[in-house]
Amino acid sequence: MAAAVTCTVLVADFGGTEYEWTDPVILGLGGGAVLAWVLFILSQSRATEPIIPLRLFRSKIFNIATLLGMIGIGIGMFALIVYMPTYMQMVYGKSATESGLLLIPMIVGLIATVFPSGQLVSRTGRYKIYPILGSAVITVAAWLISTLEVDTPLVQLCAYIFVLGAGIGLTVQNLVVAVQNAFPASDVGTATSSNNFFREIGATIGTAAIGAVFADRLADQLAANIPAAAEGAVGDTESLTPALVHSLPGPVQDAVIESYQHALTPIFAYLAILFAACFVLSFFLPEKPLTDAIPDADSDTDVDSEFASDKGPVVPKPARELELAAGARVHGTVRAGADGRPLADARVVLFDAAGNVVDTSTTGEDGAYGFADLNSGDYTVTASGFPPKSGSLRIDGTGTDAFDIELHHPEE
Repeated sequence: MAAAVTCTVLVADFGGTEYEWTDPVILGLGGGAVLAWVLFILSQSRATEPIIPLRLFRSKIFNIATLLGMIGIGIGMFALIVYMPTYMQMVYGKSATESGLLLIPMIVGLIATVFPSGQLVSRTGRYKIYPILGSAVITVAAWLISTLEVDTPLVQLCAYIFVLGAGIGLTVQNLVVAVQNAFPASDVGTATSSNNFFREIGATIGTAAIGAVFADRLADQLAANIPAAAEGAVGDTESLTPALVHSLPGPVQDAVIESYQHALTPIFAYLAILFAACFVLSFFLPEKPLTDAIPDADSDTDVDSEFASDKGPVVPKPARELELAAGARVHGTVRAGADGRPLADARVVLFDAAGNVVDTSTTGEDGAYGFADLNSGDYTVTASGFPPKSGSLRIDGTGTDAFDIELHHPEE
């Protein structure tokens, strides 16, 4: 996993800046990333206790919420945090401390929406609307930031930052709630950490990719706007700092600032298109009713297994899926017939999530069965069979003999 993530990030960081996209180094890193991801997936599919269980990806809620988090939160929030302070230093002449403090409106906007939306989710049990609204607000904020000019008032920029924070607040925690609500208690920690992991991957790759695009655009803008006589004083993009820019002569300083602004702000217009895609994707996020509580580790699970059929006892098809915490036990009754009478001598089998038989039980006269001391995880209970009936027969010589066996319940 470490090799896969490292190669992926380096491709996004070095591609188009340090090396051309067709350079052997980039191609080698790309091939290494693909190979490492394939090996990681194979290892997770065979591991007894995988770091990221592949069963998580069978959940549509997990997949969509994770993708929304990678793009909307990972790229949107971190792009602002990384590049806006430098933009304020370059364009507005603010210090590093001042530019950091000018991001407070984003935090204010986030707090202004995250708490009210969380309370509404708790009251109504519905969360889907908030990622939809959040994606829309983030899209609008990115577009507003893309319209910035060198003479835009600083208070206006702060207002745009506040709007972006409000969109993030509507989205960030409610996506986590959706993921946590989609899994049993035994998988909540794994699902949450996996969701956060992919969000950080999105932030890292997104920030690196934006940096690569920005550096390329800035080099082009400087080459087009800086007079040839001043190129030595400006230097290249790697040596360009706010202190250096504001020490340059007035005309050259204005040209550098304008180049910086034209290189960065249009990138947010590209991001607005990406966030608009998130807005559309958020409509496909399933909404599962919120669970009221998580079962205690030592709780009993009482399952009244009415495996019934109008024509008699059950075949192996009927099953009940369970989600159990560690140390739990499950018990219930197997019933048959239209009248739901208890079925004696039925075979009850408990399977784990991998399809392995964990335990078996045979019902008594009252149709009851039970399993105890179960580990946490997902299980399936099946019940089948008539009571056994035996008979004796004698075969004389060769040929074909007929021997009928009638299966029925003792009371029939």
